[in-house]
Amino acid sequence: MGAISDFHYQLECPHLPNLIISDLIAMIKAFAKQTLSAFGYTLMREHPGFRPEWVPIHDKRINLLEILIKLELFSRETFKFVQIGANDGVQADPLSVIIRKYRLKGIMIEPIPKIFARLESNYADVDGLDFQNLAITVSGDYGQVPFYTLQSVDKQVDHRLSGFATTSKEKIYAAQKLTPNATEVATIEVDYQSVAYFVKANQLRELSLLVTDVEGLDIDLVSEFIRLGVLPNIIYMEILDQSPARQQQIMEILISSGYVIGGNISDLIAYKSDRL
Repeated sequence: MGAISDFHYQLECPHLPNLIISDLIAMIKAFAKQTLSAFGYTLMREHPGFRPEWVPIHDKRINLLEILIKLELFSRETFKFVQIGANDGVQADPLSVIIRKYRLKGIMIEPIPKIFARLESNYADVDGLDFQNLAITVSGDYGQVPFYTLQSVDKQVDHRLSGFATTSKEKIYAAQKLTPNATEVATIEVDYQSVAYFVKANQLRELSLLVTDVEGLDIDLVSEFIRLGVLPNIIYMEILDQSPARQQQIMEILISSGYVIGGNISDLIAYKSDRL
């Protein structure tokens, strides 16, 4: 069996001071060890006293989400994801390239009809995707809920603004004041399902990956999945709009549920520790 004794690793990202480093390094090492062992190699540390400082979620040299997905694909026969707030599959989408690269199978959820149409079109060449035009909530079973979006007479601006939608009037009017060329607020009635109803309807007993980007409701949705006993192996969620107290709340929930976590100012990533 071969040995790679001159393997060095150093990942730097000094603007992410709050990362939980040891757990994230363990994730990367687990993937590296499993992959190399399949080819008859053993991963060894050349300098036992060395410790890397920062592991970013996104970096030109490393994509932690992709690494964890590859670890799951390597160790499991099936992989299924759910993306809530998929938008058009292009704008600010952490999964777009990864889905195509590994031909992932899963459910993509987007509530706004014209964005949903773009989502289906952008993934028309990819098999194994289930597109659902609805919103996901915590309460209720199913029904309709009003969403608010910004519009503009400028078609290019309108295309960009259409990706932002919320159930909060306060948020949409605040965004309107800060957005040049946003001429009006539009109200759209969209179908919704609660997390509990959605889980039952789609028979989600196990889930490889859950990705959420739902304008401030991410913590509530992720907490509800966990409460229902559906613990995705990987969770990738937006936390940008959350207060420090709320961020601390979801971190405590995740850690107590057996996850190791990391992230940056806008996103949090969690991985089940028993997968390491």
